[in-house]
Amino acid sequence: MKNEEKSTRDVLIWIGVACLIAAAMGAAMLSPLLAWRQPVYIVAGFAGIIAMALLLVQPLLASRSLLSLSPLTKRRLHRGVGAGLFVAVL
Repeated sequence: MKNEEKSTRDVLIWIGVACLIAAAMGAAMLSPLLAWRQPVYIVAGFAGIIAMALLLVQPLLASRSLLSLSPLTKRRLHRGVGAGLFVAVL
């Protein structure tokens, strides 16, 4: 594969991941069940959605499927996403 094809594929992968995360957040925001919940439960629910989204991103950063990023950049992003996951669970 050429570098241009790799970067196009990477962009499409990230667009797909962003669409999946946006769809999950949108579905949660439009849920009629939120009307009867206390704010702490709503915040906890969205923290869980964010944590699950970060779990989706982690393997992409750890694998070689995104070839346009340098290994150092992928490692730093992987650690940052892991820290974000820790904070979301906390």
